[in-house]
Amino acid sequence: EMFTLCVTYLMEQHEIMTRTSDVMTFWKVVEQLKENYAITDGKQYLIKQKEGKEIIYIRFSAIYPKYNEFCLKQRITSIDKESLLKYLKSHDTFIRNTESDFYKLKMDGQSASAFAFKYQDLGINLHDPESELKDL
Repeated sequence: EMFTLCVTYLMEQHEIMTRTSDVMTFWKVVEQLKENYAITDGKQYLIKQKEGKEIIYIRFSAIYPKYNEFCLKQRITSIDKESLLKYLKSHDTFIRNTESDFYKLKMDGQSASAFAFKYQDLGINLHDPESELKDL
């Protein structure tokens, strides 16, 4: 019984570590997409201040194809859309809306559905250098 318990625990830990690694890989790819001008602030994502914290809203359906294409070109293992979305939603940086998992907001002049995350906890930089200079 103890052996079975240990094996179950180790398998759960392995799944959590894999999930976290996949989520971090996704965000690092998003950062690369921004640097390569494949995605832009206000179109596929939006960073806003809310209660003194930065929140990033992403249009997952607009970013995922670019993420997948980047991974293929760079020979990075990508994961399927449904699994990645499940991992992102279960990550501690995910901010759940009270009515649903996503938020409705204006992006690129249109109403858009977007998922929200705690930007500062992601360990990436998607700010434009020009906007950072304005803050100085």
